[in-house]
Amino acid sequence: MMKMLKKTLLIAILVLSLTLINTHQTAIRTNAQPSWISDKREIHTGKMIVRVPKNQPEYLISPKGITSSGYLIKFMQIIEFQDNNGNNLLDEEDKVLSMGILCDKSSWEISVKQNKTMLQVNFSSWIRVIYHGHGGGPPKKAFIKITSTIFAHDKRINNYDIEGEDEIKLDILIVNWPWRTDKSELSLRILFSTYSEEHANLGKNVLHHHKKDSARHMDLLALRDPELSYGILFRVNSFLLIDGLNKSILGVVWRNNNTLEIIYPHFSKILIHDPSLRMIELINQKIGFIGFTTGVIVAVVSIALSIVTVMKFRERLLAKRS
Repeated sequence: MMKMLKKTLLIAILVLSLTLINTHQTAIRTNAQPSWISDKREIHTGKMIVRVPKNQPEYLISPKGITSSGYLIKFMQIIEFQDNNGNNLLDEEDKVLSMGILCDKSSWEISVKQNKTMLQVNFSSWIRVIYHGHGGGPPKKAFIKITSTIFAHDKRINNYDIEGEDEIKLDILIVNWPWRTDKSELSLRILFSTYSEEHANLGKNVLHHHKKDSARHMDLLALRDPELSYGILFRVNSFLLIDGLNKSILGVVWRNNNTLEIIYPHFSKILIHDPSLRMIELINQKIGFIGFTTGVIVAVVSIALSIVTVMKFRERLLAKRS
């Protein structure tokens, strides 16, 4: 009887092991080195595709194998304003002093750096800054550089846990902004929307959830279109570098027109800030894997226990007959 029991348990353990190995291999994809396809202006990883359609900091993000729909992230404007009510936000009571348009007519230079562990795509431009109001004068210039870095594997950077292959670490550099006053602030405007070749109304129903993660010192903005099976997470670090010193951003606000504003304090020469952008797949894929694995374990254990119970019952019957 003991030999039969041991044999049964060994068979059950073997079935469980083989099942879990096959499930694990199916659920986990192998890492692929991020690459830049220059003739298409596309970033390819094992999980997603990032397209740069207009040679400027405007991204179309979708899972690997899907090109007909996805999310649009576009760096729109940098606005200098006078914060009249002191709430560190750009609102109707404040005065716009100047504006730099980041996309559309601005000419951007793209450079790429790549090795076995990461891909880095740099957008750089001397943008035109147009003064508003009386005594504005001719347009000025400011240097802007936006670096997009994708890692092949997960990486810890400052207060970020960067996921390999499906997250873009952004570094925003603003140099020599032509300030109108020495007390004004800057608002960086970023558009978040969706695109589709099939659904014309896509992008109008983008759901968003904005919260502050005080423990990690960052703002989290989760976006999801009901027509799509995936979303994006934009994280805004509360800290930045101003002229080489650690400082804090002044605020983050979501507008009804699908734009996010990051408010920066006044600085002398150089500002560096590092948000991050991650594609989020459906969580039920992970839940499904866990549920399936748990089901297999329960089933195998149940079979083993049933066999043991039957064997014990058979043993008792034989003992009574004898």
